[in-house]
Amino acid sequence: MSYAGASDTGPCEGRQASPSNPTGAGKTRAKEPLTETFVFRCTATEKAQLRAKAEAAGLPAATLLREALGLTEARRRKPVPRVDPALVLAVGRIGGNLNQIARWLNRAMQVGAPTSTA
Repeated sequence: MSYAGASDTGPCEGRQASPSNPTGAGKTRAKEPLTETFVFRCTATEKAQLRAKAEAAGLPAATLLREALGLTEARRRKPVPRVDPALVLAVGRIGGNLNQIARWLNRAMQVGAPTSTA
């Protein structure tokens, strides 16, 4: 079967952006390096408020300020959930125990020893 004479309306291959995997066609904006600094004076209270807002947003203060100017859109990441360290330790110990049991079972199966299911 030949497709040479088919009256297709466009190419079926090539560098085209897929809706599920866009390549950013039409957006040829090169990322400009951040080489300049801007210093401004503020009160200790204002500085603390700025830092608190940035921390609440999960962003550096500089990114928060750039966002306020409309110069960038920061990627919003989900905050890392706070977990009790004792719980993390307990789960790690359980995982270690499971690994030891799995090793024992795998070794017993390789040797051909009968495993008891008590």
